[in-house]
Amino acid sequence: MVRLEVAGALMMALTALVACSRDKESPPAPTSSGAASPTAVASASTAASNDGTDPKAPVLSPDDTSFVDTRKGGGWGDRCFTEIKQGKWGWAHAACDRALALPDVDAKVRPLILYNEGLIAKHAGDNTAARSYFGQSLSLRSPTDPGRSEVEKELTSVGGTPTAAAAAHYGVNAAPIVETFTGKGIEEVLSTANVQAPSNLAFATLYHADINNDGWMKFILCETNPTGLHNTYILAIYNSAPSGLMLSSETPIPREGPFVEGNVYDAASPLLRADPEGVTMTFLEGKQRARYLWKGGHIRLLDRG
Repeated sequence: MVRLEVAGALMMALTALVACSRDKESPPAPTSSGAASPTAVASASTAASNDGTDPKAPVLSPDDTSFVDTRKGGGWGDRCFTEIKQGKWGWAHAACDRALALPDVDAKVRPLILYNEGLIAKHAGDNTAARSYFGQSLSLRSPTDPGRSEVEKELTSVGGTPTAAAAAHYGVNAAPIVETFTGKGIEEVLSTANVQAPSNLAFATLYHADINNDGWMKFILCETNPTGLHNTYILAIYNSAPSGLMLSSETPIPREGPFVEGNVYDAASPLLRADPEGVTMTFLEGKQRARYLWKGGHIRLLDRG
């Protein structure tokens, strides 16, 4: 009787062991490769490239993907600059590219965006592109733009020069630049050098040009006598900083040609022109107009007629 009970217990134990072994499932067979799935790889790659730090990988910030600029480039420009300050050069690159791709970029915004693009290119180690962007930004700014000095500093840091930038913008064989200011515009320019404006701005003209063709811009302040002969003469020639701002220091006028007797002369209107020979001066001599060239420290007559 005891033997039968032991045998029964043994049979029950064997049955339970077999049942247990059947209940355990085999682990899934390993795949032929231990690599992650293509979807997982793509997601990881996108996340890595979209951290925004690589200036050579322009990709929009997640916050910028649905952005719509209603300020003609100003909105993208703000985002670009903010991302530059955050060290997100790749995001900034994409934002500035979007701004420049707009069909109606505001003329005041474009030089700012080009400057940002220059900073991005410089950070990426592409000095050639940086020179181009800084040069374009500089060429679109007025002589009184307060940002000119900073752009010129950055342009110089990548091996560029303001003169070369202007030549690249206007063309190698293009005529030199002559800018003219009248009225309140004269006061604004003179204020940077603490130079007092003429008492009657209606009879004054201010030119910004390389009058003596020595490679440096000058500010030429002229005044017309409101009575008598109504002759026009140069009050002073002020030097210009590389940034385009007026300086209080002056360039002396040689006593040659129309200046041989000082400021007793009659300048034509306009006094200065950009001609193939360089910046030329025109004076009224009797009933004729005489054209002079100031170059190499001397003034010579070009033609009269």
